[in-house]
Amino acid sequence: MDMSKSSEFDYLVHMNYDVVIVGAGPAGSACALALQKSGLRVALIDQASFPRDKICGDAIPGKTFKALDYLNPEWSKELFHQDKSQSIQYVHFYTDNKNSLTIQWVLPAINCTRTEWDNYLVDLVKKQTLTDFHPSTRVQRIERISNGFQVLLSTTDKVLTSKMVIGCDGAYSIVKRFLPYHKNEKKQPAIAVRAYYKNVACTSQEGNDVFFSKSIYPGYVWIFPLGNNIYNVGCGYIQHSKNTEAKPLRTLLQDLITTHPIIAPKFKNAHPITEIKGCALPLGLDSIPLSDEGVLLCGDAASLIDPFIGHGIDKAMWSGILAGEQIIKSFESNRFDASFLKAYDHDVYKKLGPELRASTRQMNLLIRFPWLLTIVSIFSSKPRLAQWLVRKVM
Repeated sequence: MDMSKSSEFDYLVHMNYDVVIVGAGPAGSACALALQKSGLRVALIDQASFPRDKICGDAIPGKTFKALDYLNPEWSKELFHQDKSQSIQYVHFYTDNKNSLTIQWVLPAINCTRTEWDNYLVDLVKKQTLTDFHPSTRVQRIERISNGFQVLLSTTDKVLTSKMVIGCDGAYSIVKRFLPYHKNEKKQPAIAVRAYYKNVACTSQEGNDVFFSKSIYPGYVWIFPLGNNIYNVGCGYIQHSKNTEAKPLRTLLQDLITTHPIIAPKFKNAHPITEIKGCALPLGLDSIPLSDEGVLLCGDAASLIDPFIGHGIDKAMWSGILAGEQIIKSFESNRFDASFLKAYDHDVYKKLGPELRASTRQMNLLIRFPWLLTIVSIFSSKPRLAQWLVRKVM
């Protein structure tokens, strides 16, 4: 961040806050909801207007609802009673050798478009908190000043001042890029593409289909039902030396749904209703710094996506909640220095670290020993053993 004493923002209209949250996805919204009763002046900024699309598999894992319940159990109940989600009880795994494995989820889960899910959370912020929401607002620049920060908005003549800035703005976070130890980070290690289809022959409406194939190794193809005969179809993989010469991921997905002996028959009567879109996946491969003086990173900006199965919504929400709790402690103690905020890093990695580290090990094993997928599929005839084995990695 610019550490100069003079400000180039003096001629703009200043709006004063205690906290500015950049990014209104699950992490940013969860952070704002966690500050509901804090009495702090909070601004929530997002470059999009809501509802807005977000490239994702649209699978909302059960741990997400534990995070929402932690904030308010009534909010989870309200979402489950809406008609905008599909209850999911199973995941069906397939491999190239035509073996299959079905696992029942322990926690309740849903499929819900990120358009609906993220908008639901933003609506909660607007209804349940006094947060000032600034949609369609891009952050142009952040400047550190003596008593906090000034955040210049590219779409207005206003500048926001605050004691703290919270980066919840995704894989290419502008807040993260201003932190010195993140300036030269490598490109994101994983990528994914997604499109919406109609009339796909999914295994069941209450189960997600996942296909492991040598064609997209190490990665997988998914077909997730959303209800109303609409399906989220996509694929993703980890970028490494063994697939640097692979086809573009959009082309690879088209090939798989056209020619793969297991996947293609499911698309015999299907047709796309959107174009294929891609995104980066900031995987939680390493315990990176998540804080600096007056700054916290959450969600994708903090690289908290599960390296093995790609879940990130639950971790985004938990990091947003933990950020909210750290913010309250900071204002109660009047401590915004980097050493005090390190407690946030500790809390996040205590909560999420064991799962991320286990998933990293599993991912590395899969890269080194791809035949492990065949071993797992062999257990399809032994359901109890298969349930135990898969849950160890899920």
